[in-house]
Amino acid sequence: MISYTSAVLLTRQYERMVEFYRNVLEQEIKYDFDGCIQFECGLSIWRAREDHPVSKALNSRGGNAALEVCFETEDLNAQAARIAETGVTLAHGVIEESWGQRTLRFFDPDGNLVELGESMPAFCKRLHQSGMSVKEIGKKTGIQQETVKHFLES
Repeated sequence: MISYTSAVLLTRQYERMVEFYRNVLEQEIKYDFDGCIQFECGLSIWRAREDHPVSKALNSRGGNAALEVCFETEDLNAQAARIAETGVTLAHGVIEESWGQRTLRFFDPDGNLVELGESMPAFCKRLHQSGMSVKEIGKKTGIQQETVKHFLES
C-alpha cells in the first residue's frame, strides 16, 4: 500500500519560505529535520542543497506555473487585510469565483501561487444569508444539497 504524506516545496530560500508560511499563513511546524520541515497541515518545505540530485530539477526562474497551494479561512476579509499588510505580491484581490467562493491569490517568496479562500461552510452560509435557498446554493456551488444543509447547521 502507498500512502500520501505531503506536498513538498523545494527552495533555495529555505528560511524565507518557512517564515512566510509560519507568519503570513499562520502554519504550525509539526516536524523540523534541519532543512526539511513539515507543517501540521501536511505541507513540507525542503532546503534545496546543490549537492542533491533533486536540486538540478528545480526551475531556475522559480515557482511552478502549474502549482497552487490552497488554504481556507472562516473570515476571509480579516485574513485578506492582514495578508495585504505583509506586502506580499498579489495575483488578484478578493474575488468571487463562479461557484460562489470568495478567494484571494498571492505569491510566496519562491513565486508559487497561494490561494486563500473561504471555507466551504463559510461561503455556503454567506450565500444562504444573501437569500439563496439550499437548492440554489447546491446548483451554484456543485455541492450536494445534503452537504449544504450540514454546512448551514454547523
